[in-house]
Amino acid sequence: MEAYYNREIECLPRKQLAELQQNAFSKLYDYMMHRNPSYRKLLESSGIAIGKPLRTEEIPLLPIIDKKDLAAAYPLGMQAAPASEIIRIHGTSGTSGKMILVPCTAADIAAYNEGLCRALIMQGCNEQSVIQNTFSYSMFIGGIGIQSAAERIGAAVIPTSVGNTERQISLMRDLGTTCLAATPSYAMHIFKKMRSEGISPTDSALRTCFIAGELCTDEKLNNIESLGGVKAYNVYGNAEMTNVFASCSYNTGMHIPEDMIFAEIIGDKGEQLQAGSVGELVITTLTKTGMPLIRYNTHDLAIMYDDECPCGRTGKRVRILGRSDDMIIHKGCKFFPSDIDRLVSTFDFLSGVYRISLPTADNMTLTVTAEAKDGFSIPHTAAKERFREASRKMLGVALDLELVCRGVLDTADGNKMKLIKRTAKVL
Repeated sequence: MEAYYNREIECLPRKQLAELQQNAFSKLYDYMMHRNPSYRKLLESSGIAIGKPLRTEEIPLLPIIDKKDLAAAYPLGMQAAPASEIIRIHGTSGTSGKMILVPCTAADIAAYNEGLCRALIMQGCNEQSVIQNTFSYSMFIGGIGIQSAAERIGAAVIPTSVGNTERQISLMRDLGTTCLAATPSYAMHIFKKMRSEGISPTDSALRTCFIAGELCTDEKLNNIESLGGVKAYNVYGNAEMTNVFASCSYNTGMHIPEDMIFAEIIGDKGEQLQAGSVGELVITTLTKTGMPLIRYNTHDLAIMYDDECPCGRTGKRVRILGRSDDMIIHKGCKFFPSDIDRLVSTFDFLSGVYRISLPTADNMTLTVTAEAKDGFSIPHTAAKERFREASRKMLGVALDLELVCRGVLDTADGNKMKLIKRTAKVL
């Protein structure tokens, strides 16, 4: 039976949800006009008539902002609430070496907790759960957010943060962890470590994984489920949004909390795209008061769905496909790290751990360095040729494969794609 944290809102009929969004946006727009001089100045320079009420259908007429605008307003130029109402300041990576700072009011934190509580309940957690939280407690919002939401639903929390994997495994077994909250890379690292020590994850109380913090394709989720013998759920969020999208057990995309977030998919020219189209995810924070954002381009590539989900939730859903600024152009072909992730997952002799070495002036080849599974027996030349042929069919260009021994590539840092020097022991 499907469980809900806030059934009335999560299953609100679309017509009523649209009315709720309109009311929230009207208040937000008026609030921004009176509280945020930076945004008012942006509207004036864009030729938008100040003071005119707007409907949600007119949101696409408003200017788009992104991290560059937030960076230009450093440290707190986009803050709308008075300092006396700010109770916490989070941060996220910026474009110029400085963090993007996100001031939050009590209302912002309450809304963030609401979104996370919905996600946890949606993914099978309850007051009986023991949640092992491996996200860092720092300026980044995830660690403390999961802690607060888990406590709010009555679950027990083990605040391990990331690292010290042997202790993670020990605590997981000794304390009966039922839900592991981790990045996909770290979840896979933990499960591989367990298996390398002869420990089967299925012998523990662990049942679910709350996966967030980096791009996770369906193929990667499937790998996590196979390695850990668990049900893995995708979660998307960022400090700027101060909320989350989360997948349910039907895995039809991540549910958007549309009472708090207005989401759009836009094309190359900033135009709003229809459901089913691939474009950049743009969000408007309908209920935030500390640093509200209208038409904030995340530069995450996504596809949106507006059909009904069997779980009964009525909000639209998205799948995150990659970063528009991570696009790789190689020999005239355009693709993303997520496309290479899907390519790697099609080979049963690869462990799923890999690095992408991008072309340089001295070396114009694009090479995928990937770990082979234990007991790898396919002739190396044949394996590499199979990879080249599959990449040619899937991506339109042949990629080179460099096989390394299992365990050579470090996954504990959560970095899935990065430039590397080929110093690994080659098979």
